[in-house]
Amino acid sequence: MVSSIVTHVIGTAALMVVLAMVISFTSSTTSYVIYNNERRVLVSIAESIALQLKYAINSRSDTNVTLDYPLWVVGQQPYMILVGSGLALKNKYDFLWSQNLSSDAIYVIVVSIDYRVYGCKIVCNQSFSNYFIVVEDDPAQFSSTRLVQLRQRVIGDTIILEFVVIGDKTP
Repeated sequence: MVSSIVTHVIGTAALMVVLAMVISFTSSTTSYVIYNNERRVLVSIAESIALQLKYAINSRSDTNVTLDYPLWVVGQQPYMILVGSGLALKNKYDFLWSQNLSSDAIYVIVVSIDYRVYGCKIVCNQSFSNYFIVVEDDPAQFSSTRLVQLRQRVIGDTIILEFVVIGDKTP
């Protein structure tokens, strides 16, 4: 009789260990997939906003453009959008020091609210086709839940990018 109880205890313990390993593997794989998907989405949003800014800058004229970007990322979470020179972004946000951001370029960085995951895209160099590009209140920061308008002014050989919150976005 004693041997059958010992056998059951060993068998139950072995099943618990296998169950713990399966749960651990599933959890780590799920976290990895969520992180990579969120990063991919944030990079796509950064590319989209950078392209909108490039079109405005290439116009080389006074322009007002309402920026278009999704309200949420993975799990209906809002995110932050940062636009500015590489130097200003590095000075304000510590997590960007490890990135190879050029100090004389304009970047769009889309980051999760907890600054854990982010996507980065260069817009252009600050010296662009005989123009110097300046972001007003460098770096500009706004949430994905805000409706933002780019107001671009050209004064001489300087293009000034101003980001103005004009309202809230709703689903």
